[in-house]
Amino acid sequence: MAKILSESILRERDIMHHAELSGSILKCLPRFLNTLSKDIKTAPSISAFEKEFKKAEKEHDQNMTKAIEWAKEKIDKLKTSRFSRKLVIKRSIKRMEEALQNTDNLPSAIHLDLIITNLQQAVSNLTAFENDAFFEGWAKTRMPSSQRDPNVKNENCRITGLQYGVLEELLLPNYIKHMLSSKGSKGLQKCRSQRESDPATLLDFLKTLSKYGLCESTAEPNFFRLKCAQDAEELCLQGYPWPYLRQFSSTNPKDHPLSRKQILRLIDTFLNMVEGHIAQQSVKPPSLVATAPKKDARVLDRITAVNWMKSEWLKDTKICQETMVDRLIIAISNGVIKLIRKYKRPTYIKWTREPDPFPIAKKLRRPKSKNRK
Repeated sequence: MAKILSESILRERDIMHHAELSGSILKCLPRFLNTLSKDIKTAPSISAFEKEFKKAEKEHDQNMTKAIEWAKEKIDKLKTSRFSRKLVIKRSIKRMEEALQNTDNLPSAIHLDLIITNLQQAVSNLTAFENDAFFEGWAKTRMPSSQRDPNVKNENCRITGLQYGVLEELLLPNYIKHMLSSKGSKGLQKCRSQRESDPATLLDFLKTLSKYGLCESTAEPNFFRLKCAQDAEELCLQGYPWPYLRQFSSTNPKDHPLSRKQILRLIDTFLNMVEGHIAQQSVKPPSLVATAPKKDARVLDRITAVNWMKSEWLKDTKICQETMVDRLIIAISNGVIKLIRKYKRPTYIKWTREPDPFPIAKKLRRPKSKNRK
């Protein structure tokens, strides 16, 4: 590590390694990341990681726009139902529309989660009245076994009653599923493992941890109801880190989301990634190191002669190869064509085979020109 990284970076690393508390390490992170971004050796790598992450963010924003349009289409679909005027349906649609408009101070991932949750509720309410055909292609529904009519063989048919159907799941597009993949224990584990291998993801997480000093001055919104530490980590991955960072303020280290050793290991892992990127950039690929092979003088002379003969044959296609050789020799001796080397007549004869416009059969039968120049 000391061979590539500068002394200023190693000094910042040593300061964090000597810190006894997790909070003290997090407060050193802003200066550490700033040093990395300004150091002449590591700045290109940091810039490359940030560029990669911004590219992913741009794709996320595009998918978010598509997701909102998809949700709006489903609202319009719900409004076409003959049961949309029922009070329970009307209220759920209204909540769904409010969720779409509620963009104030909400990270896009949390906003999307709010939209999908309200859409699920609206669809779930409507399944109590609508038939399966209404939800075909975008929602999977079923009838409760306790309410099936024994006289009706088709299970998709509804019977009269207060509760007709049950929503099993929304058939979400793949890009929406990917955006919601950080939810749940499997999603969290996937994000944690991604930090260990992707430098752009790890850099973004370290930047999030570096905001620890600002969490005390940030007010907690009323709409967050955290049940466990996992909820705070999910919010952090969705773009709202403050509940997650506040846990580091606890005097009991067991309450911290990450231990002191885990934080230091993440920092050292990132430094190793930076070193690896620098080493990779310093060694150019063979395709870049090897220069294009220099063309031989004979090759260059052949190209020059062939191009001249092509132009002559365009003027008169009846010229035979022997006559063209004679003309080529005269042009060279008069300085019309400048070649690097001197060649014998058999070489020029070989060169005439390429530009000759006649097919091989006609080349063999074509008589020599009577008047040679």
